[in-house]
Formats: sequence, C-alpha cells, structure tokens
Amino acid sequence: MTSGASYVKGSVPAAGCAASDAEDHPNPFAATLSAVTGPNAEDGIGTQTASCTYTDAGGLTVAGSETYSIYDETPPIIGRVVGPTAPNGLNGWYTGDVPLDWTVDESESPHSLVNTGCVDQSITTDQADTTYSCSATSAGGSAAQQDVHIKRDATAPSDVAFVAGPADGGLYFPNTVPIAGTCTATDATSGLDDCVVSERSTAVGDQTITATATDKAGNSAKATAAYTVRKLTPSGFYQPVDMGGVLNTVKGGSTVPLKFRVYDRGVEVKSTAIVSSVKQTLVPCTTAAPEDAIEEIVSATASGLRYDTTAGQFVQNWKAPTGAGTCYKVTLTTADDSTIAATFKLK
Repeated sequence: MTSGASYVKGSVPAAGCAASDAEDHPNPFAATLSAVTGPNAEDGIGTQTASCTYTDAGGLTVAGSETYSIYDETPPIIGRVVGPTAPNGLNGWYTGDVPLDWTVDESESPHSLVNTGCVDQSITTDQADTTYSCSATSAGGSAAQQDVHIKRDATAPSDVAFVAGPADGGLYFPNTVPIAGTCTATDATSGLDDCVVSERSTAVGDQTITATATDKAGNSAKATAAYTVRKLTPSGFYQPVDMGGVLNTVKGGSTVPLKFRVYDRGVEVKSTAIVSSVKQTLVPCTTAAPEDAIEEIVSATASGLRYDTTAGQFVQNWKAPTGAGTCYKVTLTTADDSTIAATFKLK
C-alpha cells in the first residue's frame, strides 16, 4: 500500500502490516482500515487510511499509516429500446404507437448517478420530427448524450377529390368519357406525397374510377366516382333508301329523305342532339352491287335534321350533288361515333 496512491474500486490491494523486534520476532498482520470518506463515500469512492500498530512484550509500541484514494473509472452506460426498432412507414415515419424506454446503468457508483432527460415515452398521437435525449454523469465520468428522433403519422390523407375526369353519376359515350385527370388531397402531418387516378374505362356499362392519395409516411386513402358509358344504336335508313349493299340510284340534284331511329340501351332517343353529323363522300361505283331506284323524291330544297313525331323517326333531307354517273356514300354518325351508311348513284 502506497501513501497518496489511487486505486480503481474493486482493485485496492490488501493492506498488511509488518513489525521488526529483535526479541519478539512478530509475524505480519492485517492493517486496520478506516471508513471511506468523501462526497461519494456511500459508493466506496473517496479516501481511506490503512493503520498499523504493534506493541512488543516490553510494552513498547510502534504505529504507522498510509492514506490512499479509491476511484470509479467507468462512466454510466446508456441503453434504449424503441418499438418498432426501425420506422415502419416510409421516409423515417412511424405509422403506429412508439414506446421509448431508457436504461442507465452505473454499478460502481450508483448513488452519484445524475440523469438528464432519459424520460420513458409512449408516442400515441401524430407528431412532427421530435428529439428525445438522455445523458448521464457519475463519479465515473460522463456518458455521451444519446438522441432518438421520432416522427409519427398514422393518419391517412383526407379530402381526396378528383380534378376533372368522369363525374360521379355521369353519363358518357365511349368517345366522350373524360380523361382520367388528376386528384387532390390533404395531409396534416407528413404531407401529401402523391395522388393517382386509375381504372378509367370507356367500355359500355357501369364503371368506377378511383383516386388514391398517399402521404409521405405511406398511409393511403381512396375516393371513387361511378359513371355509366352509354352505347347508341342507330337503325335505318328506312324506305325509300335501300340498305344491305344496294346501290341506290337517284337523279342528280334531287333531295332524298334519310329516315332513321336511334336507341340508347334499347330506349328510343328523340333529341336531334344525339346526331353528330351526316356526311357525303365520293366513292367508286361498284358495278357488282344491285341497283335500286329511289322510289320517293322530295322537293329539291333540303331541310335540316328533325324528329318526326307522327312517324316516330328522324328525318334528314339529303340533297344529292348535280351531275350523273358518280357515286356517293352518305354516312350518319351519332354522338358515340356509331354509324349507318348508304350508297347512291347519280343518274
């Protein structure tokens, strides 16, 4: 034992005494240890004195002592447990409850331990990036501060809405279904990452379009719009026009009544707005096609498209071009691009 020396707690050498006496020849014996003193004496950290006293047979006494220090060489150890161990959402976000438990270990000088922060947490509500810290000091020194960053967003985007695209409850023809468009949404915590519109269809029947909004944490929400795609069925042309590949012959400059009906899923339509166009196209005359003269000629002044409520059909008067020997294809197109057509030869 050396006076003034310092020893790590738990590694203090045993203190012994030895005395020399020519007559008694005493054996070595253990020193008497004082109580440890100092601010951390409760943990066995501080100053201690080893004392030796020997009295020989003649009553002569000799004494000595050595004072030394005992210290803690290890700082506290900080541990933490976060559940889940890694963010379970995207971009470092948690999408559920997050418990945080701190442990601070100081086995050598526990009574000297002082923690700063190190508060256990249970994050159960959405929050932006928040820092939780823990640092500790003891007679053994200081542990470096540890930080845990937790951001939680367990709430899906809200207010998902379409921008353009088919309207909920809308009625369309295959050629008039609006493009898918885009969508919007809001997200209060992590912020909106994307909003995508999918499943647009122009097929005839009941359809549904879907908007999917996703926030930066990976939560998603959907909105849908249901619409119907209609299919028109034009029927005609009726007499005096012949169909089925027949080449109708008509005097150049004459007016031919084109008579037809239009059905929407089996129900007759009576609005002229359902007709998109009636167009004539110059085509080669096919000699193999049977010819049939138009039985009925109206006045040379063509009238506009109308629905004849008496006959229960549309009428569009087509005025044939002047001349003879040429052939024309007259095509009726409805609002959904459905067509019927007849071919005419001028004479």
